[in-house]
Amino acid sequence: MKKMFAFLLVLACGFILVGCGGGSGSKDGNKVTTVTITGPSTIQVDESAQLTAEAKTKDGKIVEGVTFTWKSSDESSVSVDQTGKVTGKKSDGYANITATTEDGVVGKKSIVVKADSGVGSYPNLGGHVIKIAQADTAIAETDPNNPENHDIDKQAKIDAWKWVEDNFNCSIEVVAYPGSAPWGPSRWTYIETQAKAGVSDYDFLTVPAAEIPRFVEAEALINLSDWYVLYGKDSMDPSFKTAGTYKGKLYSISGDEAAVYNVMYYNIGLWNRIKDSGNEILKKEP
Repeated sequence: MKKMFAFLLVLACGFILVGCGGGSGSKDGNKVTTVTITGPSTIQVDESAQLTAEAKTKDGKIVEGVTFTWKSSDESSVSVDQTGKVTGKKSDGYANITATTEDGVVGKKSIVVKADSGVGSYPNLGGHVIKIAQADTAIAETDPNNPENHDIDKQAKIDAWKWVEDNFNCSIEVVAYPGSAPWGPSRWTYIETQAKAGVSDYDFLTVPAAEIPRFVEAEALINLSDWYVLYGKDSMDPSFKTAGTYKGKLYSISGDEAAVYNVMYYNIGLWNRIKDSGNEILKKEP
């Protein structure tokens, strides 16, 4: 019985998370759906680095000859010229660099300017409220400051959140998705609609891993690969990292450990069909 149960568990699964986005365009008959920016994610004050943008079609084909318009969200922190060369301007500065095609497809990359000392200094988020979206019935599971949260590492999480808020000049809130976007197709459409408009009500989203390819194609998720290399230090459980990876790039985060209760779902319909068929395996002793 245990062997059959273990076998059935691996037949179905699903999980998690994060984003924001752009649009679509075309060039020379090839429809550009994604723009990827490569290059360093951190630089020093007065240091310059070259970023490179690459446009691809939905099937991953590179589109040649695309012209990009480069822009920085904060020129006083990180400047960028029209070749993609970025220069650090302000210690502890931070900016989102975008490369946009003529048809409006946008690629994004975050650049942090390190302090001259390189020690004990972090980007100033200017009081930004980091919003983590969650179902209204599961807010306590995510927010360690919620009285209903009973995690065994509750205090450690509270301390970690407080450290982030103090060092990055921000606050963290777990908020509910709107009632008009319940779990399922309605929520997926809501996320895609926001991405198409180039906005997001939240900084972190909770979505099933099975939907990650859909959201990546809609440019609703941010590529976290560079951030994970710089700051993740292999902290994610391999199963979660694999589940959150699409086309070789990471789009999710998780601090949990893999376990049956949070990565696999029991297929009761299949179990009943096998049982009702009088399958001999079920009659064997565990």
